[in-house]
Amino acid sequence: MSLFGASKKQPDVNKMKDEIQQASALANAQQLINNMNNQCYSKCILKPSNALSSGEEGCLNNCMQRYMEAFNIISTTYVHRMSKERHEQGV
Repeated sequence: MSLFGASKKQPDVNKMKDEIQQASALANAQQLINNMNNQCYSKCILKPSNALSSGEEGCLNNCMQRYMEAFNIISTTYVHRMSKERHEQGV
């Protein structure tokens, strides 16, 4: 196989990696939203009806904000840890 053929395949691998990362990020975001909806609904909606009361609405708003704050803290910590590990490994 020529060098030209090998370099031609490399961008395809990078493109595939990018597509997998994007699909993974989308799946993670969908899972986050599903978990947040389930947790907050269970916590805040005790008697389902046709409309939300102001208390339920406030509870849902606070719950979702806290859930996102926790997710952001965990995500940031994870990214820093991975970056630190890569740096320590010399990657």
